[in-house]
Amino acid sequence: MRGVPDLSIDSGDISFTPTTPSTNSTAVISVIVHNIGDVTAENVNVSVYDTPPIGSQVFVGYAIIDQIHSNSSSQATIDWTPNMPGNHTLKVIVDENDLIEEVQNGNNVVNLTIYVLDYADLVPVAVIFFPASQVEVGNLLEIEVDVRNQGEATAREVRVRFWLGDPETGEIIDEVIIPQIQKDFIQPAVGVWQANTSNYQKMETRLIYVQVNPDQTVKEKDYSNDNISATISVIDYRPNFMFVTDLEIKKGETIVDNASVGETVNILTTVKNDGLVASMGVIIEIYAIDNDSYITHIATVTRDIPADGSVLINVTWVVNATMGSNQIVAWVNPDRSIDERIYTNDVISIEFTVNPPEPEISINLGGITEYKPDTLVFVQGTVKNRINGEPLKDISVSVSLTRLDGTRIGDAIVTTTNDLGQFQASIYIPPGEEGNRYINAEVVLAGTPYEKNEEIHVEPIQEEAAFPWWIWLIIIAVVAAVIIGFSLYLYKYGLGKMVECGECGALIPENSKKCPKCGVEFEAGTAKCSECSAWIPASATVCPECGAKFIGEAIGEEEDEYIQKMREQYEAMLDEKKEQAKEELGNKYSESKFIAWWKKQPDYITFESWLGEQEEKRKSGAFACPVCDTLNPRGAAVCHKCGTVFETKIAEKEEPQKRPLRRIVRKPTGKKAPELPEEEPPKEGESQESGEPEAAKDENKEANE
Repeated sequence: MRGVPDLSIDSGDISFTPTTPSTNSTAVISVIVHNIGDVTAENVNVSVYDTPPIGSQVFVGYAIIDQIHSNSSSQATIDWTPNMPGNHTLKVIVDENDLIEEVQNGNNVVNLTIYVLDYADLVPVAVIFFPASQVEVGNLLEIEVDVRNQGEATAREVRVRFWLGDPETGEIIDEVIIPQIQKDFIQPAVGVWQANTSNYQKMETRLIYVQVNPDQTVKEKDYSNDNISATISVIDYRPNFMFVTDLEIKKGETIVDNASVGETVNILTTVKNDGLVASMGVIIEIYAIDNDSYITHIATVTRDIPADGSVLINVTWVVNATMGSNQIVAWVNPDRSIDERIYTNDVISIEFTVNPPEPEISINLGGITEYKPDTLVFVQGTVKNRINGEPLKDISVSVSLTRLDGTRIGDAIVTTTNDLGQFQASIYIPPGEEGNRYINAEVVLAGTPYEKNEEIHVEPIQEEAAFPWWIWLIIIAVVAAVIIGFSLYLYKYGLGKMVECGECGALIPENSKKCPKCGVEFEAGTAKCSECSAWIPASATVCPECGAKFIGEAIGEEEDEYIQKMREQYEAMLDEKKEQAKEELGNKYSESKFIAWWKKQPDYITFESWLGEQEEKRKSGAFACPVCDTLNPRGAAVCHKCGTVFETKIAEKEEPQKRPLRRIVRKPTGKKAPELPEEEPPKEGESQESGEPEAAKDENKEANE
């Protein structure tokens, strides 16, 4: 035992990572050093030298092992990057400078040969498309490329890049990495692309370019064979809508760039489907946009457009956009519900000016033209478009009272038309504005005033003089005294001497020579029979023609009251006839004209004849009260006038028609007089007390027994 270390190495103690180094690729040399001596060796140096296939030995590197204990081993590692392929001779030396005292030094050096691989050589050998020959725009195309390593070194992390078109001008569409490709092995790389055409073409052949190891991160013997390309046919079935003519706006056959609200124009353009298949239900929107971006919808048109075909769009528009400058816009496929190749040519527009409408104002005062000061004029009116007669809504209307020279009186009332173009206002007429005035309605559109005047007349105020109240009392008292005195005179002296006018039927004094009502003059000494209308002496008591008896005595008070009531009914009947006469005669109507007209009517009847008919109607089915001679309806138990209670139910008996006594009337000169009836006295067979027929009394007596 010497008490010194003994360091030793063997070829088996040397290894490489990777096992087969490659040119210009770093390999790790691992060396295991043994200490077979008696003591620990410290700061053990391990050095490596390389002798390449061509050239002289070069120093690779060294490593220091801190210590190696007796009968132990330690490892040293040294990096090596061979710069050429082929067989390399490596020399490994432990304690090259003999700094450590050892038992022996002969086991400190090892020489060995190792082969260094040449570079990899990556070659893309084929490109395969799925689908194979043609792909539709929007669909995915799979691009598979097979890469072979025909070099010596294993290629790791091989990047494969896919281009659409040449790398100089094209675009990258995908990129994948192959983990490794060993010598003489083939590995596939698959890229994906969503097919399209350039410039939105319907059909196009596209170039697919593939680069292997594009950044040359993998060392190769030859980089020139790293690229490959292939072509694929791409088809686009989507339509491409476009306007092939400009927008035109025509009024009749004339192209115009302006029109007034309410005018009718036509908007024309042509739409084409630049596609391979027909498109159904294509929507075209047409609208106007003003300077404030307010949109007025004009029309929505739907058309079927054949493949590579065109359709004409012709829209009739009653101008209703905002007044002033507008853009008339046509937009095909506005909601993009149909997938197109390109959308940038879907819109077309043209500048268009909308002029104000031509308002036509009407004023309605309800037919009233006469007004008084200090009152209101209720004004109604409408504003319509003169061009098409349509109402103009939401239009401000200024209504005022003006003089004939246009001077405004008071403040104007500003109102707004409704949906029907109607407006209304109340205008005050102040005192002192008597005479002819205007009700003025004015509308201002786009700075242009439009107005309408309706003339009225304001009546002057009549000033009433003050009248003392006591004078009114005196006047009322005098009038009342005259009326009462005249009534008493008639009652005492004139009541029994009244006769009827043969023209108008009015009661007049017996000795009158002229009717105070109708103005007719009477012929003295003659009268007309009211029964047969024959002219007879005025003093006759019996008509020599028909035998009618006349009444010459005064008219009783009760009879006069009855006659007056019946005359009121007759006058009511005549009122209806007078209305008819007024319609026929017009402005020529008068009381005398009416009497002449009445006599010519087929239903003409005098008061006497009418009274006779009424009495006959009353007598039919009635009997007279035994006390007051008032006719009562058949079956009555109590007189409706005097209240007399009848003993038994009065039997009915139809009486033969009797001729009533008639009053003598004077004959008007050249006129025909009306007649006035009078009741006849009871005939034989009728009780004077009860007015009940004798036969009826006998029947009642038998019934009582």
